[in-house]
Amino acid sequence: MMDRNPIVVGRVIPQAPMGPNVTWNPKPIKHDLFVVGRIYNNENKNEIGGWEFIGLFDNYPKALSQCATRKHFIGPVRLNEAIVGKPQPWPGIHYPRSN
Repeated sequence: MMDRNPIVVGRVIPQAPMGPNVTWNPKPIKHDLFVVGRIYNNENKNEIGGWEFIGLFDNYPKALSQCATRKHFIGPVRLNEAIVGKPQPWPGIHYPRSN
């Protein structure tokens, strides 16, 4: 099982609940694009090592079509909006195939 500690990526942390009882109920946020990524484990197989960028999509169905495993995530982003300050949770990120 993967460690549930957040991954610090630049100034965002792609963390989200995972497991069979998780459903995605997003709070309304303005977004223009969807980042798709895949987390991977480091050498100690119990910890998340980082994430791989899969693609950037202009609508949710396109992003979802790229999520083949429970390690793929979707993170909405707003075009031309900077994330500033300390690392923080990525609003709206989720793992659609985690069930």
